[in-house]
Amino acid sequence: MSYKPPLSKAEKVSITCNDINQSNGGNIAAIDFGTTSVSLAYTTKGDEKINTFLLDADEKSARVPNAFFLERDENRKISVIAFGSNARNRFSAIKHSITQDFIYFERIKMLMKRSKNINRQALVRSFSGEKFYLLEVIAFILQYVKDQLIDHLAIGAKPLKTTDFDWVITVPAIWDARGKRMMREAAYLGGLLTESSNGITHFSQISDISYPIPDEINPEKLSLALEPESAAIYSQENIIEQIEGDPSTAAVKRPTKYMVIDIGGGTVDITTHFEVDGGIVVQNIPTGNAWGGTEVNKAFSKLLESELNDPSFQNFLQHGNYSQQKAILNKMFYIEFENQKVLFGKELINEILITLPKKFVKFFQNELAKGINGMEYDDDMDTLWVSNEVIESKLFGPAVDGIIESTLSAIEDSEHKVDTFYLVGGFGGCKYIHRKVSAAIKNAYSSKGHDVHVVVPLTPHLAVATGAVMWHQNKGKVKGRCVDATYGIGTSIPFNPEQHDEHY
Repeated sequence: MSYKPPLSKAEKVSITCNDINQSNGGNIAAIDFGTTSVSLAYTTKGDEKINTFLLDADEKSARVPNAFFLERDENRKISVIAFGSNARNRFSAIKHSITQDFIYFERIKMLMKRSKNINRQALVRSFSGEKFYLLEVIAFILQYVKDQLIDHLAIGAKPLKTTDFDWVITVPAIWDARGKRMMREAAYLGGLLTESSNGITHFSQISDISYPIPDEINPEKLSLALEPESAAIYSQENIIEQIEGDPSTAAVKRPTKYMVIDIGGGTVDITTHFEVDGGIVVQNIPTGNAWGGTEVNKAFSKLLESELNDPSFQNFLQHGNYSQQKAILNKMFYIEFENQKVLFGKELINEILITLPKKFVKFFQNELAKGINGMEYDDDMDTLWVSNEVIESKLFGPAVDGIIESTLSAIEDSEHKVDTFYLVGGFGGCKYIHRKVSAAIKNAYSSKGHDVHVVVPLTPHLAVATGAVMWHQNKGKVKGRCVDATYGIGTSIPFNPEQHDEHY
């Protein structure tokens, strides 16, 4: 399918707010709100480069786990006391006597995947078992990330306020309008479009009454950017810069037809892009699935649940303080195992070694003593070795198969016209995934008689946040998209036997 410009354009309608395509003096901040992690990129007026903000200064990391730890005072006012890895560590070490004063959330974005019927009434359960409005939880996260940037700039050479910025929130392209709408409302509720003192401070009591619509203040300063489109702009600029820097050593020519495969922690987003008249045209309806990196963690959890005969670890969770037991499992699967998963993804190790928590070992000591298929338990060291065969077939295997299946389907839809593929995202950028997906793509093209290139741009885990700022700097870069739905009106007329044939 080739790009065709619109046959005609509608007349412009005057609006009272500023032109939404104009930047707010060059100050732009973009938050990539991912399933497993969060990042923020920004630029200020007169600054030629786009900066990635260190959300974890101690770890010198610009992308941190989407986990946060909140404290509730006697007036039920909520304060975020830790975010990212620090929040995970604080939650893991929480004392039984004070669990009721704290609230912990992690990986909440998957509740908003396309198949869910999401609205303002949607609830999310904290790790302590309490339920809260998902909209408010997201608002607290966005508010905290925003405050980190503004507090940092307030003591710098160019002090800036919240309202000095245009804000961009990234969303998966495969989300429907409901999920996107919720992110906009969470941004309003979190005070991204007002002064810092006007944000959210409390969780609302859950009620059957419809949650009120947040006030839309300064809507012209808020934009939603599609994650694969942002990644496409970043990747293309990044690759072109490398090619033009030293054309003689470049392995690829300037791509003009390329596919972005954005594989994060929760979702796989795939879009096909053609360069047309200096801009980008998105050739396909965004496709993808939920085979992101956290599926590997879930697969490991499911495997142990089955081997230890404790579905969803319900027996373990009920044996002691729920929050503490939940913290033990979270540390085991999303800190200990996650670190090993990353090393395996980088192809630095062939097997995975997990140190099991003492309470976990004590509870499952009889089952562990019987042995676990494909794993080796050392009762002296309380460690569990996971074999390469189990990792490849039962942990990484299903996720890789899901990614490849969705990618090959997108290639078929594009009629094999794409010759360059960009792998981005935290999971998409790892060496193991690149090797597996690259082999599948090249095999699909083997009978077509031309070469393809599967490229991982620099800092693939920051491609979306940085690309979102680039997109806002030039929104006209994307010249056309395919709509995923059309609308019409169903009509019928009364049957008239003198005019109509009853058989038709």
